[in-house]
Amino acid sequence: YRIRYEDVVADFEGQARGLLDFLGVGWDDAVLKYDEHAKSRTINTPSYHQVTQPIYQHAKYRWRRYAKQMEPVMGTLRPFIEYFGYDEA
Repeated sequence: YRIRYEDVVADFEGQARGLLDFLGVGWDDAVLKYDEHAKSRTINTPSYHQVTQPIYQHAKYRWRRYAKQMEPVMGTLRPFIEYFGYDEA
């Protein structure tokens, strides 16, 4: 089962339903309120701010900004880039 960040931000509910169906897990509307659940818990990690905010679009394709830094490992990454349907540009 493939799931891409860009698809999740475009259609969170659809992607979440597809993933849960693939996993054989029943749907629960609470999935759509993940950020509220995270805010109700004590999270002591640097990522707290990220896990408590709604899905956002501005990180789509952000990895492309680091293409130059990734050049040395592109041979390793290329199969994954192709598998997920990305291009290297």
